Amino acid sequence: GDYDRCTRCPQWKKDEIQAHPQDVEAAEIHRSGIHVTYVAINFDKSPERIQMIAGDPRNIIKIDSFTAFDTNVLNSVVNTVCTVEIAERKW
Repeated sequence: GDYDRCTRCPQWKKDEIQAHPQDVEAAEIHRSGIHVTYVAINFDKSPERIQMIAGDPRNIIKIDSFTAFDTNVLNSVVNTVCTVEIAERKW
């Protein structure tokens, strides 16, 4: 995130995080044409931030915990990526 919650992290890491705000980085990624598929754990805790990073609600896959990352989630990731590719393909 934009704020380091680790009290024991070295200062260089905190400086690096603050030098690259998520909103600026996300905008640059989207401007570059890169599509983000965001696997969101506990989406309800920060939906605005996740939406900003993903760029489109269709690029967000919601799961409840790290242990929920199973083949169903992987299939959702593949479907999300393929849907974007098919929609943007020019024949």
